[in-house]
Amino acid sequence: MAGFVPGRAGEQDAGRIFADILHGTYALLKSLVGRCERVVFMSTTDVYGGPCGGPALSESSPTTPATPYAVAKLAAEHMVSGFAPRGDGSR
Repeated sequence: MAGFVPGRAGEQDAGRIFADILHGTYALLKSLVGRCERVVFMSTTDVYGGPCGGPALSESSPTTPATPYAVAKLAAEHMVSGFAPRGDGSR
């Protein structure tokens, strides 16, 4: 699934960015429930904000998305986590 490329997507069109990334991610995840054991979600370093070149990033680094694209990608990360099975097998 592909969406926007930062800088080429028209960052001003936040509504379109949110709709495409979030609705697309939701539709994909919903279609995989009960059909797939594992999903690899590719996000972006944009969720951490600012230009690269600072300290190394990790999954526990604070997120500070600065563009609609980065906000939508971070929301999609949380959505993916919401679809992941819990320890008891529930969602």
